[in-house]
Parts: sequence; C-alpha cells; structure tokens
Amino acid sequence: MLRIKGRSAFTVLSALLLLLSSFFHDARVHAYDAAPQPRRLSAYAKLNNKFYLQGGLFSSSTYTGQLMSLDLSANWNTTDGAWTTTGYTDGLRTSRHAMAAVPSAFSAGLGTNINGHLLLVGSSVDLNSSFLWNGYNLDTNVWSPVTPTPLPTLKNVFNFTSLQRHAIVTDPDTGLVYVIGGFQTQNATKVYTYNRLIVMDPSTKTLIKSDLATAATGLASMAAAWSTVRKTVMVFGGTQAPPSPGIGGLNNMTEYNPSTDQWTPLVRNRT
Repeated sequence: MLRIKGRSAFTVLSALLLLLSSFFHDARVHAYDAAPQPRRLSAYAKLNNKFYLQGGLFSSSTYTGQLMSLDLSANWNTTDGAWTTTGYTDGLRTSRHAMAAVPSAFSAGLGTNINGHLLLVGSSVDLNSSFLWNGYNLDTNVWSPVTPTPLPTLKNVFNFTSLQRHAIVTDPDTGLVYVIGGFQTQNATKVYTYNRLIVMDPSTKTLIKSDLATAATGLASMAAAWSTVRKTVMVFGGTQAPPSPGIGGLNNMTEYNPSTDQWTPLVRNRT
C-alpha cells in the first residue's frame, strides 16, 4: 500500500479538495443571470445548444437591445433558467425584427470564427439605422453591420433599410438564409414597400435572390420553418400587410421550393 506522509500528504489532500470544489461549483452552483423581462416583438434563434433572445418591446413601450442566451444543455427549472446576458448595445434596440443562426461552417462572409454568428435582419422604423443586416460574432461578442453584395444577375434590387414583421429560416445543409414577407414604411410619406423573399448566402455575404410583393400579395407576421424532409420553406398564416385593412389570422400554408424557385399553396386533405 502506498503511504503519503507529511507535507506531501497535505499537498495531495489540498489538490483533491480543490478538484472536488471545482466540480461541485460547475455542476451545482453555477450562477446564472436573472430571466429576461417580459417583452414582445423580439427575435430569437438556436445555435450550439443555446437559445438566443434579442431585443423587443417592454410593457412600458421601451425598446431594448439586450441579447440573452439560455443554455439548453444545463439542468434548470422553469423558475430558475440557465440564462446569461450575452450582450447589450443601444445601437440595436429594436423590435419586429428576426434573427437567424449561422453555424461557423457557413459564416466565412461574416468573419471566420469557431462558434458561428447570429444574423439580425430588419427592424422597426424606430431603430433609425440604415443597416438591414447586422451580425453578432459569438467569439468576440461584437455586433457589426453587414452589407451583402447582390449577384450580378439580380436587377433592380430594392435596398431595404427597415424591414419589419417578417420571418426567417436557415437551410442547415447550405447555410442559406431565407427572409420571408414583411414590409418597410416611411413614417413621413407612408410609402410601403413589400418583401416577398430575400435569400442571402452568409458564406460569401451575397444576395442571391430578392423578390418584392405588392400591396395585394404582401404578408406580415407569419410563421415559417425549414422542412428538413422536403428541403423547402414552409410558411403558415399571417396577416395581409398594411395599409390595407386586409385579412388577419390567415389559415393558409404555402411552400417555397428553392430547387424549382416556385411557391405552391398546400391543401390539407382529409380522409
């Protein structure tokens, strides 16, 4: 049997206690930040087993630029979530926007890093920002404006500066970011411009598609998801975009197929 005496024994015991203390601190006593304040019209995305929440409008009608993350791998309960305040900047106080997760494998155009980027798209007109796109580097925790370059084949691309009430999805196989619907308005002139679909490649920071909608076809506040089975964008519901009184709570579903560049209404079959 190995016996350790004197100062050596004390040193080994101290090292074991330090190791155990570190283990229990990490596993049980990790100090997380307070849960986010109640808000609405915020943006969210999931990347690297974390859920990110950005911006929004507090009940007091105050805009926030707060960025928080929820660790989905940690053990937590509904009253004490594993939230961390990742960043805050007054320059990105906004609402009615959307955010996409860009894994590092597809984020070369936004800057090379290990943990990937968050891509914030659009805003309310209250932001007073001329940038439609803003990237958040998860390595450096810094926001930077992003200016995509349209493909030479894209003609008459409208330069949106404040898109709102749109939806966004990312193709996990290609990294392409799809921005669906939404609109831009100027308060002074009440001129509306409607987006149908914007597609951006973050690996090259290139716009590869930019289609406008009309007042009759423009949609807002819809839900969208990427179908990993069909390899398509699925869009559900929403409202007719203003200023038309339009129709709210639409009960329709459409599908955009990138391989055919076609939109198709989906009909529910009952058997």
